Amino acid sequence: MKNSAAVYFLNSNSSKEHFFSLAKESLNLAHKYEGKSYALIFSDREDIPSDFINLGFEKIYFCRDERIFDDNFSAAVCAEFIKKNTLSFVIFQSDDFPKTVSARFAAKINSGLIADACEIYFNNGEPVFLKPAMGGNIKAEIFSKSELKIISFKTYPLSQILKTQKISETEELTIPSDIKALTRLISQKQIADNQRNISDSKIVIGIGRRVKKEDLPLIKEFADLISASMGYTRPAVHEGLGPHENQIGVSGKTISPDIYINLAVSGKSYHMSGIKGNPVIISVNTDEKAQIFEYSDYFVKSDYKSFVTEILNELKK
Repeated sequence: MKNSAAVYFLNSNSSKEHFFSLAKESLNLAHKYEGKSYALIFSDREDIPSDFINLGFEKIYFCRDERIFDDNFSAAVCAEFIKKNTLSFVIFQSDDFPKTVSARFAAKINSGLIADACEIYFNNGEPVFLKPAMGGNIKAEIFSKSELKIISFKTYPLSQILKTQKISETEELTIPSDIKALTRLISQKQIADNQRNISDSKIVIGIGRRVKKEDLPLIKEFADLISASMGYTRPAVHEGLGPHENQIGVSGKTISPDIYINLAVSGKSYHMSGIKGNPVIISVNTDEKAQIFEYSDYFVKSDYKSFVTEILNELKK
């Protein structure tokens, strides 16, 4: 019998849809080995959403503390959490902050970390973890001999998973007084609407490296009018066009929108591997031989500025 646990940071920039996909993996691992699954939820919300309670977890622990933004503090809390139950798997969301916490947690307990897994299957009873490699062109198989396997998993929006009749117990995790945060909160800044929750957005506008910084306000106006979020390729982030938090691809976010409009995006595999589901892909590019053409439902041969300007003029009529 092997037990598992899902660790999730539930706040204003995360969603229960991503928790559902994380919960699914944790519950599947426990079910495979006839064990139990637990959850640890770090939350700055008033209550755990009611539809978390009957997913099948044996118990849901929660931690409400203003210091959870400190990765060292949260990693130490995770180390306390695993003392509660005998665990074989602890799975985190492979997002910027949770992934940092998972690495610190692994270091604290002297264990390895399986980072950025996107799929789990079983071979002769042993779990095999797949992660994108070589720019997303292949999936590498990762094996771990660690007694406690720590995984960061690339979650995706999942509207619901099968509910059970079992109602999970809930318990607030007691934090020992000797656990200290190494940083303190000085101020908070509201994130612009079109920069929030890119993983859950129904419409995403992708920004490539050839987009000029002075044209971003024009694109933002377009995004606001169609209630879209703005995402970026890795080179675009390196050029300073957008935050890493909204990077799409192997080393960024995984999105599953209904519509993906990309501007001056070449379509490299390491970017496209971050787009899941079956979105309508509209590509705007002056290069009709760009790799993005292979993925596109609609391809507009145009410079992005002319395209956005014309669409804005039509929307404002």
